[in-house]
Amino acid sequence: GHRFARRAEAAARVDQQRAEAATAVAVAERDRAKRESQKAHRALDLLDDLWANVDTSRMARPDYPVHELLRDYERVVTASASGEPEVEMRLRCSLTKLHVAAGKQQSAIQHATRAIELAQAIGVPAREVEARILRAIVLMETDYRAAERDVTAALALATPERDVEPRLLAQALELRVKCMLRVDRLQDALADAEAALRLREADGGAHGLACALQALARVLITLDRVGDSDTAVAHSEKAIELLAPFGEKDPASITAILQLAVLKQRRGELEAAETLYLDGMRRQRLLYGEDHWAVAATRSSLAWLLYAHGRFDEAEPMLKEALAVFRRDLGEQSARASEAILRLGAIAAKRGDLAAAEALLADAVERYETLPSHHGEGRVASLGQLACVQWHRGRRTAAQATQQKAVDRAQRALPATHRAVTVEMTRLADMHAGLGDLAAAEALYRDALARSEQAGRVDEAALQRKRLAQLQAPASAAVEASTSSGR
Repeated sequence: GHRFARRAEAAARVDQQRAEAATAVAVAERDRAKRESQKAHRALDLLDDLWANVDTSRMARPDYPVHELLRDYERVVTASASGEPEVEMRLRCSLTKLHVAAGKQQSAIQHATRAIELAQAIGVPAREVEARILRAIVLMETDYRAAERDVTAALALATPERDVEPRLLAQALELRVKCMLRVDRLQDALADAEAALRLREADGGAHGLACALQALARVLITLDRVGDSDTAVAHSEKAIELLAPFGEKDPASITAILQLAVLKQRRGELEAAETLYLDGMRRQRLLYGEDHWAVAATRSSLAWLLYAHGRFDEAEPMLKEALAVFRRDLGEQSARASEAILRLGAIAAKRGDLAAAEALLADAVERYETLPSHHGEGRVASLGQLACVQWHRGRRTAAQATQQKAVDRAQRALPATHRAVTVEMTRLADMHAGLGDLAAAEALYRDALARSEQAGRVDEAALQRKRLAQLQAPASAAVEASTSSGR
């Protein structure tokens, strides 16, 4: 009997301990929910304070622009959220997003930096990961190296034992893909894009999956291997389909449309690309207004498409407008400004204004060679375009030397079968032929042809075969360098 009593007493103690543990969990959850509710109410109180400071009589008037409203918001945060780091951190993140929407990059960076400081003070890794990802997104346009430092720090914190959600790890990987593409680390970018896609697939969210598909498509565009273009188109179209329910003003949806436009343009489907650019720009205007740098970026891309159509009179003013916005909102060292300068130089060359073209292209080359956040394809393109202009101005030896630099840069920075590599090699072979060095020209044509065939680019391979046939013709010594291969 005593043994039975002891067993019953032990069982009762276990039941009591379980009940106490369950009560403790319930109390902790209740307290957590209460704290979250208090934070939410505090944030709403701050928004009420903001509204109280708004001059509502000016709300519908054009002389009360959004940046004034944001200044009112900032004043309320500074005055009212002091001593409440988590509330202030959330509001700083909101301010960052608002300034990004307004195109105010420096203000956005300042608020994101303060959000990181507050997250560190709070000591919750997931909050710091979110804040660093947010700042990296802003920095990507102006200082990708600083963006990469934030992404690296976020990835170091984004571990399961620190209770960081897989979606944040995936987002950090997608951002690192962008950083790696800037420095031509294409295989590393591919590995990160595939890892992000696996995380998004496991998570199951349509929006996140679409973002991962876009990141992978972006890498495939740059790799430019056999079949990559078709796969990238399929990924981009799937992303657009997944994002359709989120509405016309969803930023990821707009990005997917514009990425598909780039793909269509590279495939020579210019009418389809123009339709996509116009749709993307229409949506951007709905989201950001007319004067945002993102709208200017699409205007620059559309202008380059018009250049391919030979519509120079339409393209040039669009590029000049875009360049002014880039300089104003992203700074003089912006890679987007350099790209616009390069494109303006190409238009001037096509119009026959070779002096203006050379000045613009020499500026573009210097910028791509010396400024941060400038990618390899732009360096190659600027050198190749400058070499063409030098050739047509009669400085053929200098042109050949510049073109050799373009080939060297392309072969170092890009995959062996990349379109830019074979285009620049073909152009250099043209110049060797024009200067009478037929052996060097033949070697380059054959090398470029092998790469083009390996990549499955039929039209380009046909051009290189034609050049080889010209070398073997009796008049081959008179072959003049043609710049039409620099499409």
